[in-house]
Amino acid sequence: SLNFGRGENPLIQISDSTLLNWCKKNPENRYLILADAVPLFENNPKTGHLTWRKIVYDILEKVTEIESFLDKLRRSIRPMNWSGSLARILQSRLILFEELSNLENQTISDWAKKQNLSIQKEIDSRYESEDLRNRDIDESFE
Repeated sequence: SLNFGRGENPLIQISDSTLLNWCKKNPENRYLILADAVPLFENNPKTGHLTWRKIVYDILEKVTEIESFLDKLRRSIRPMNWSGSLARILQSRLILFEELSNLENQTISDWAKKQNLSIQKEIDSRYESEDLRNRDIDESFE
């Protein structure tokens, strides 16, 4: 029987091999559908850092629409809603692109390095604007 808590994605109860077999029946569409449906990263209990789920690497080996899939990876690191510092959240997720930048596949590795730079720039500018906003709030209470 399936057992999932509140807010947990029921698809994580299905084995990766079952999900990947489902994708094989229509690979042009289903790998991308799957990328929208399952969590793509998780917390690694050993390191305490985020890591891509194994299924991401399986899909990277098989997907024909690699650019579309990479775009989904890029978008997956952005929370739909959050509290606190978005810069801090993105900072904690930057490690995901560092992980991909070490792959032998040059296309993926180069893409990951670009993402890393681009997101680092966004993080820096967000920290600046968050600091300014916090300073304004602090000053308004004085």
